[in-house]
Amino acid sequence: MRRPSFAGLGLPPPISGFRPHASIWGQAAFSVGLQTCPIRAIGTMTALLDSFNNRELAVFIWMVLLLGVAFTSSGVRRSAIRLIRALAQAKVLISVVLMLAYLCLVVIILRAVGYWTLPLFKDTIMWALVVASVVFLNMTRAMEDREFFSKTAVDTIKVTAIMEFLVNLYTFPFWVEFLAVPLLILAAVGSAIAERDPKLQQAGKACGCLMALYGLIALAFSMYEAALHPGAVLTSENLRSVLLAPILTVALLPFVYAWATWATYERIFLLLWFLNADPNLVRYAQRRVLKTFHLRLRALNEWSRRAGLLRFESKSDVDERLDRHSPVNPA
Repeated sequence: MRRPSFAGLGLPPPISGFRPHASIWGQAAFSVGLQTCPIRAIGTMTALLDSFNNRELAVFIWMVLLLGVAFTSSGVRRSAIRLIRALAQAKVLISVVLMLAYLCLVVIILRAVGYWTLPLFKDTIMWALVVASVVFLNMTRAMEDREFFSKTAVDTIKVTAIMEFLVNLYTFPFWVEFLAVPLLILAAVGSAIAERDPKLQQAGKACGCLMALYGLIALAFSMYEAALHPGAVLTSENLRSVLLAPILTVALLPFVYAWATWATYERIFLLLWFLNADPNLVRYAQRRVLKTFHLRLRALNEWSRRAGLLRFESKSDVDERLDRHSPVNPA
């Protein structure tokens, strides 16, 4: 791949280690940082800048512009305040903090074994914003959906993940990406609106074709550049970048499972306290449920559905209901 020209900027060409998907701004900042300030922190920041390609920079700039325009509306500001208040609830905050702490631990382990390196910082943040946030918002589904964990794991290993990597490996010049982003946003919004209105079906197809055309052109361009420079594609760094999202997603699933198990127990225990007046009986039922199911989330959910109303008359009633309806101890 041809390196960007730095002659117009009055900068020397970038040193060895050039990444094919790096933006000209990251390369420029990297060169300036090496000449003017050898401080390690500056080198770290310029390395992070270098990891962003032209498409990501264009998307970021447009997001900032759109958010700035949106927040000029009082209605948007009020909605944002309501959202922040909803997220500021104690249970939500605790869940977010625990998940972030867990993910930091995963990254520390990956770094300790030599897999995670600083160039993956951007990919990690993007994964957290795009994938981890969606998994977090859907964690309640894990309490009921038997296929949630298998679907989540399989979705990260699909061929589309490889296709997305190839599309983003090489990007167009910055001005092309900057002009394409708003057009793609309008096409995506138009396609979403057309799905709800049959009268706009033809317009929706046109928007879909526009997005597909851009994707095919971007994929063809990336594959062409990759064919010209296979050595720049078949690198350990790129392989780590491709595998990072599946690894982080699979590593997140144990936390989601533990959270879903805890939330299910909490729901059942609250029902026990609400439906039964005898505290001793409630505590006995809690102990028996914990002893019977432990961390078997699916069995716990099945029992709670089969057992019906969790109102008990005596300890023997608790035992009988557990023995009769528990999938662990079938009658």
